[in-house]
Parts: sequence; structure tokens; C-alpha cells
Amino acid sequence: MKIRHIQIHNYRSIRNLELDTRDWMVFLGPNNHGKSNILNALEFFLSGSTKPIEEDFFAYRDEDELWVEIQFNDLTEQEQHTFSKYVKSDGSLKIRKYARLDKSTSIEIGYRGHVAEPKIWWLKSSAYERLSSREKIEAETVTEQILGELLRQDGRITKQRIEEFQFAYIQSHQSEIEYDEILEESPLLGRVNVASGILPDLYLVPAIKEVGEETKIKNTTLFGRLIQRTIQAMTDTDERFVDIQERLSKLRLSRN
Repeated sequence: MKIRHIQIHNYRSIRNLELDTRDWMVFLGPNNHGKSNILNALEFFLSGSTKPIEEDFFAYRDEDELWVEIQFNDLTEQEQHTFSKYVKSDGSLKIRKYARLDKSTSIEIGYRGHVAEPKIWWLKSSAYERLSSREKIEAETVTEQILGELLRQDGRITKQRIEEFQFAYIQSHQSEIEYDEILEESPLLGRVNVASGILPDLYLVPAIKEVGEETKIKNTTLFGRLIQRTIQAMTDTDERFVDIQERLSKLRLSRN
């Protein structure tokens, strides 16, 4: 999974920015011109421990929401499977992470994915509202004769039957169907903040301002995150840790 395009909206000094990326990049420019804000926006997107505050919202914004949107290419087979709902025909994937400031100054954070939705109305996920009964389908077949296939089976019209019909039609007419790219309203993969555990890790090394704070071992500091990552790698690969884990697992099973 590689980052190929970044869009930043209402983050710190950035109102709107779009940036194509390559395997290797260097940002050059005078101080206080936004280089660090681009990197901090990436950290906000990829790190679950990075929490924005009110000052992170663009000062002259016209809405109380900031977001960072990233397009990924070169997905592995496992990543294609995990994000199958969002992977486009060209193999790319686009995800948005947002932060929304409400009137009580609390901040809501979440991930959303872009999905490809057919332009034909009866292939959309919302089509069930117009096709929820045999009578409704019969009325629609006046202009959409293909929907008559839904009436060939006896029994009640269910959402599952509609979805199975849509899936079969899309599979057999893939090259003929045009799509719109839309940002889904529900959380990515149906779970809040799940993306922070399955997206790539980012370790942003800033200029050290306060050594005492930066070297504290907690999940909100870079040093703490690196220590945790190192310990995790050790426990996954070191034979001694693996042996201890196996013994503890057997001990728990014997007690149960």
C-alpha cells in the first residue's frame, strides 16, 4: 500500500491542498510556510493517538470540520481483501479521516471510505425503498423491464433478494455499467476508528522541544510508540517470548 495522492482541508494553515506523491519526496521552503503542517496532517490520518484540538482547525474556515483524504495504490492481496468494498477498478483506494468540532467544543473523529456506486438507480444500495414489494416492482417494470426477473420467484420481496439480483447483474454487465464515486456516510468497514489499526504506521520525528516530555514512555509520544513497536516485534519473533506465550496459553487452558 503506497500513498499516491493527498488532499488536506481546513487543517491548521491549510485551507485546501492537493498533492500527488512519489516513492521519495523532499519538502523545501522557508520556515513557517506549511511544510510541517503537511506532515502533521499525515500523522493525524495515520496515527490513532494523534488527537486534534480546536487550534488545529483553519482559522478562517466556513465549517467546523477538517479532514485529510488519501488515495492508496499498490495494495497487497491481503489489503485488497480487507478493503474490498472500497477498492476501485484501477486497484486504488481512497479514505478520509475527519475531525468535527461541535458547539460544546468537543471533537468527533472518524474514518469514511469512498465507494463506487452504479449510476443506474435500481443498482444503488438505496433501491430497496422503491422495490420493497411486488406491487412496487410491477409498477417499475413499465420503464425497467429487467426488474421483472425479481418477480419470477414466489414469496416476499426482501432486501437480500434485491441485493442478490443487483450483484448478479453487476457481475455479468461489469463493462457496461458507469459508476459515481461517493463518500459513504457510515464508518469505514462499519466500525469506528478501525482504520487506525490496519492502515500503515507513520513515525513523524519532529524537532525536540522538551526532552523530558518527548522521552516519556506513553502511546502519545513518538518515543513511547517506538518502544511499543519494538517490544511487539520482539514478542512476535524472539523464541524466548514465543515460548513464554505458549506456556502461559497452555496454563490458562489447563485452569479452564
